[in-house]
Amino acid sequence: MALHHARNSTQSANEEISVDKIVANLNVHIVNSLLWSILLIRRAYF
Repeated sequence: MALHHARNSTQSANEEISVDKIVANLNVHIVNSLLWSILLIRRAYF
């Protein structure tokens, strides 16, 4: 019973880590998109 509980807790921890990785990748993608749009706007107007 204890082993089963430990396995479930480690599995949920791994799922949380994967979600954190997805969120981090999304944040990086959003920041990159913002930087590129700022660069393009600056290049277009200046």
